Order: sequence, then C-alpha cells, then structure tokens
Amino acid sequence: TRRRGAPASGSQAVERAWIEVCRDLRLVGAPAPRGTTPLEYAALAAGSTGVEPDSIHELARLVTLATYAPTPADDLTVGRSRMLADQVHRTCLATVSPWTRLQSRVRDALG
Repeated sequence: TRRRGAPASGSQAVERAWIEVCRDLRLVGAPAPRGTTPLEYAALAAGSTGVEPDSIHELARLVTLATYAPTPADDLTVGRSRMLADQVHRTCLATVSPWTRLQSRVRDALG
C-alpha cells in the first residue's frame, strides 16, 4: 500500500487517493494536472493514457464532492475512492516496464 499516515478526515483520504491517481497517470503518459479541475483532468488523462476512463471519472467526481461538500466524506466514499485508486494503480503498473515499476515502488516507499 502506498499511503503514509492517517488522513485527518474522510475528505482528505479521498483527496489523497486522487493525488496518487494523478501520479500514476503521469507514469503512463498523462500530462501534469496543472490548472485543471479533477473532472477536466479525468477527461484529459483518460484520453491520453488508455486507462479505463470510468474509474478515473468516478474518482474525479468523488474528489470534487469531497472537496466542496460541507461535511467530510463518509466511510463508503473513502472506501470507494481507495478501491478506484488501487484499480487505476494496478492498471498503470501493468502497462509500464519493470524498471519503471521498480522506480515507482521506490518512490512510493520513500514517500
């Protein structure tokens, strides 16, 4: 698992899942998400990486809701975001070279 420390809230856990997905998508060729909303970036990344777009779009919706909702994300939303992030992570790692996978694991281990 790639998570370090416990997030302070459910919303932060969803945001962390999104940040991890953005990192994974860059690993397989997506541009950096500079200046885009999660929904805009999901459309851009899904079109440029070949990763299953439904997972990326759903997580983008969840992080948008978690960011702007007046209450923290609930356990169901946190669990769903983690599941989607893990799915995208596995898909991305399966498409890159063994050397790139190793570099990704070292980077994750170092935080």
